[in-house]
Amino acid sequence: MTEPLILQARAQAGIDDVRQALTDPKALNIWLGEHSTVDLPGTFEFWGRYIPEGDAPHQRVLAYDDRTLRLAWLLDGVETTEITVSRTFDDFDQFWSITTSIGTSRSLLASLPADEVGRLRERVRASLPADAGGRISYEARANAIKGRVPSAG
Repeated sequence: MTEPLILQARAQAGIDDVRQALTDPKALNIWLGEHSTVDLPGTFEFWGRYIPEGDAPHQRVLAYDDRTLRLAWLLDGVETTEITVSRTFDDFDQFWSITTSIGTSRSLLASLPADEVGRLRERVRASLPADAGGRISYEARANAIKGRVPSAG
């Protein structure tokens, strides 16, 4: 099994500069690869000698809007992507009722003394920003990997 490849970049740049660098093919060539094709929302590809498997583009746009550019990237026959789901609750009470009534959170909370559950509830309330109408939006992410196991022989 090959070791995972993790690519990470940090830049001393504002969000507008980063957005420009990722959506302008000439700037993208400087930041990421020698070659690129950008025609969003449909196409976002880059390749070159400094890109893993850079003989050709292997990216596919999954989502694009004013705040997001999400890609699937096929490397070594394996496609990786991030799945994001979001949910908006009418208020904190609805959030707490739904998220604590299922799975492991229900059994964990049942094992705690009532005063500890109360303190936890207030800490969670303080950590979740509500909008002007009191609604709470919550986002969760998971990594997804799709590939084929080579047949033996």
